[in-house]
Amino acid sequence: RLWWDETVPTVVTRAEPHNQAILHPVQNRVLTIRENARLQGFPDCYKLCGPVKERYIQVGNAVAVPV
Repeated sequence: RLWWDETVPTVVTRAEPHNQAILHPVQNRVLTIRENARLQGFPDCYKLCGPVKERYIQVGNAVAVPV
């Protein structure tokens, strides 16, 4: 589970509940694609294309934008 006041581990390519590193800090759910993209530094206006699985892969394989 993520915490509001800690650093975020590596953004992964799959959103699976057993991967505790991508659970929302408060809600009992995995992070959305958009939330993962924000962690990578993508602006909300950035459009991701393809099926959900492919979009998680695109974000997980990306180099963080601010880098």
